[in-house]
Amino acid sequence: MIGGLFRRLFFWALIVGVGTFLFRQNRQKAAAGKKHFLVTLGGGEFRAAGDEFNEAVVSVMMGGAVVDLRNAGMGAMPRQLDVMALMGGVQVIVPEDWTVRMDVRPMMGGARDSRTGAAGRSGQPDLVISGRVIMGGVEVRSQTPQEQAAQQQSQQEREAA
Repeated sequence: MIGGLFRRLFFWALIVGVGTFLFRQNRQKAAAGKKHFLVTLGGGEFRAAGDEFNEAVVSVMMGGAVVDLRNAGMGAMPRQLDVMALMGGVQVIVPEDWTVRMDVRPMMGGARDSRTGAAGRSGQPDLVISGRVIMGGVEVRSQTPQEQAAQQQSQQEREAA
């Protein structure tokens, strides 16, 4: 009985390990010299600060990534972000005034721009997010959840005073 359980656990660990290896190899080839943010079986936070940001690749497998572009330098327009999320999620944090175009194809997942007033924006995009999401999600925000909670708390305190 214990031997059968051990064999099943070993089998699934082997499947996840091989899948993770193949996922990493495939996505590293897709990056081909671009900035590549890779998260497997965990979480990660990536910030583009000061340098010119033109394009990057974000790969997430069974985890989550936060890509903060609020302090990214001015690069060629539009900036490109290629996203692949497999059973995971990606939060992209951009300045409030950026126009973002989403060309993400979700399967059993979703992609949305949750900034206020984002739907009414038009014109040349500052950022184009493309890629695939399978059993996961991509969300564009202008603040981290912690910053948003702190702002709401301070607003409630001001209203209470």
